[in-house]
This record gives sequence, structure tokens and C-alpha cells, in this order.
Amino acid sequence: MPRARAYRGRPTVIFYLAFLLAGTAMAASADDRDAAVFGHVQAFEKSGDIEPGELLREFENDRLAAAWLAETTPEERLALLRGIQKAAAGAGGAMVEEDNGEIRLELLGRNPFAVLFRVQDEPPYAITALRTEAGVSRPKVSWDSVPERISEMEDKGLSGVIYVARDHETLVREAYGKSNRALGYDTELDTVFGIGSTPIDFTVAGVLLLEQEGKLSLDDSMDAFFDGVPVDKRGLTIRHLISGQSGLPDFHHIDSDWDADLAWIDRDEAVRRILAQPLLFAPGKGNAHSHSAYGLVAAIIERVSGQGYFEFLSSTFFEPAGIRRTGMYGDDGGLGLRDFAVGYGRSSVGVPNIPPNWGPTSWLVMGSGGMYSTLADMLRFYRFLQTGDVLDEEHARRMGGETVAIGGSERGFYFFYASNGRGNAAMLLLNGGGQSPEVRDLSQALETLVMSGAEPR
Repeated sequence: MPRARAYRGRPTVIFYLAFLLAGTAMAASADDRDAAVFGHVQAFEKSGDIEPGELLREFENDRLAAAWLAETTPEERLALLRGIQKAAAGAGGAMVEEDNGEIRLELLGRNPFAVLFRVQDEPPYAITALRTEAGVSRPKVSWDSVPERISEMEDKGLSGVIYVARDHETLVREAYGKSNRALGYDTELDTVFGIGSTPIDFTVAGVLLLEQEGKLSLDDSMDAFFDGVPVDKRGLTIRHLISGQSGLPDFHHIDSDWDADLAWIDRDEAVRRILAQPLLFAPGKGNAHSHSAYGLVAAIIERVSGQGYFEFLSSTFFEPAGIRRTGMYGDDGGLGLRDFAVGYGRSSVGVPNIPPNWGPTSWLVMGSGGMYSTLADMLRFYRFLQTGDVLDEEHARRMGGETVAIGGSERGFYFFYASNGRGNAAMLLLNGGGQSPEVRDLSQALETLVMSGAEPR
């Protein structure tokens, strides 16, 4: 399932790994829970900017369960929140994991600090337990130690391709491990991988290009593109959709779908489902990641351009940039079995477990998943956006600068990209070991290195 969060620009805390990569349930109700938990995480992250009394009132009124309020005193709650505030204000990164129902938010800095909490089993998923402890001091890497660190991880099962650059100079561009363990195929630099939710970047670039061409405005509402838009969504704009402010739930699969990503639905059914969903909040009045929002943007791209989603991407970005090994599920793109990495994750579909065997990309994930690519193709895409050949300076700036993108799949693929927009970058496409703590630690360390540009102290 392509259910990792993807960032464009800097989040409040610079590293966030989706709960679903750690095994959160696939049911539709889990999406609502994820949104609620993500809201709690964001509130903790932003607590350093809020006056303590106001923060206490917010949590008591909106986030803490009545039973836990009854078990604690205001003084105890305030002391906990003050400690979280102090850590959040000085954090340079964060990681989120869930284990047996307890969510662990690690605020990373010179003095790592962990916030651990549980939520109700039913809406509104308020916090039922909250505690803090010293965080884990995670291994750091320097520019010089990156190759050695990665080689050590290959011995523990890491497989995929990794790229690291400093000041535009390539330090690492290597393939590791096996792309197909059963057949003994070594991973090659041009091996093809599932890329999880990374197509979100394709979708955002596409709608920015259409705005640049004067074919739409980011402030256009849904009424301009779809009939019968419900009253609560008539103020919903494209800008809301691509900024996390839509209020839409994360996904739009239903219980009768045999798979939450692969079950086939067409564009019209996806639009109907998405627009029929209750909002988590009024558009523009909150922030929560939504894959469904990008599905609507993909539908808008098709309607405005008059082309299919992949046809549009191919003619505007892929062909001009020389991107040749990027495609949609269910289509091998003329490539052979040896070209594709097999995913080694919690779930498997088809033999072997590769994107061409997963059926045509469903509108359950169109615009936010359902694609495969290579290291070279993804680097070409990001570089092409900055050449000025397709996006003008204003629109390219929205896709550039400091960037972190994370994509993942329960079928075993992991994608990570970090760039400071000034020549430091790291990219990982993995088919083995992507869900391990070691890879998460490496991703966070690379992100910190890329963004700071300095050796860790």
C-alpha cells in the first residue's frame, strides 16, 4: 500500500514516517484514526510556539480523553506539556512509530525526547494515556562515513539503490543486494522499483504547469470541474487539495474493495466517493495529509488537459526529461522480469511480487500512488523541474527548495528523497529492509546531513 506521507517543503519537524509502514490496519476506520493521531502529533510538534496555559486548554478541550483527565491533575498535565514544549522548541527532526497501540513521537536534537501516547479505539480517538521519556540517541553519519554505513547495512539484508550528493558532487551512486532473491538477480542501478506515494510530486507538478499555462487557477473551487459538489465542499479549492488543508480523509476505499490500493474503480467512482466523504474539518481550517485529495487533483488534470493522467505526465515531463523506465501498475513498459525489483514486505500480490502483476492502477490511488520508477528517472524528474524548460521560476520555486519526500508500500518498497535545493541530496529506492529501524535511522541521519550541510557534532 503506498501509504507513506510525502512532504513538499519543510514540515514543522523534519522527518515523519507513516504509521502504516509500521503495520497499521488497512480498514477505512484506520484512516480516520490516522488523521486523528497525525493531528495529535502535529499539536505536539507545534507546542513550542504556544503559551503554556493556552496549550493546556487546547489539550484539555480537544485532545485528552475524559477518563485520563479524571486520573490526572491540571498541574500534572501542565508539567507534562511544558516538558514537551521545551523539547519541541529545540527539535531538529522527529520520528513516529507505533508498537502495540502506543504511538511514540521522538523529538530529535542534542537531547532526544520521546512523547508516548495512546488513543481511544473509537472516534474521536482522544488521548487516553500520555507520558514522556528520554529519547534514543540515534547513530549519526558524516559525509565521509555514508558509504561505509550503507555497506554495513547491506550485510543485514538491505537491497536497493542509493544516491548521495554534496554540493552537486556525487558521493554515493550504488546498487546493493538482490533485486530478485529467488532467481539470484543482483540489483542494478537501472532496476525498477515501486515508488509508493511519490507520484504526489508528479501530480503537484502537473497542476502547477496547468496553472502556468492559464488553464486553471489554484484558487478554483471544485464546482469548476465537477457536477453536484456537496455544500460542504463547494469552498474546497485546488490550493487546499495540494497543501494538506482540504479536510478530506486520507483514503477512499470501502470494505467491499478486495484490496485498499489494487481493487479497481474508475475515475467517476473515485470522484463520487471522495466528494461524498464527511470532512475532517472545513477546508482551510486545519491540516491533515490526504491521498484522496491528490486523486481529485489527478481527475482535474485529466479533465482540463483532455489527456489521461499518465499520457499527460509522459508528454509534459517524462519524454522531455528522458524518463524511460517509469510507468503504471499492470504495464511492464516493455521491460522484462530481470528489470524489476521484487518487493519483500508484509504483503505480496502476484508471482513475482512486482508492479506489472498488480493489475492496472486503480483510481483508489491514482495521483498519489500506483507507479514504478528508477533512481535515474526520479533524479531526472526533479532536475527537469529546475531547468526552466517546463516550469517558470515562480512555479519551479514551489517544487524546489528544501524538500523531503517519503513513499512506502506494504508490498516491500521504500522511497526516500531529501534535497536542500542547493546541491545536497539523498535518494533511496529499496525493495528489502525499507521497514527496518536501521533504514529509518539512516533516512533521518541523511536528511539531517543534507539539510544542515554540516558534519554532525
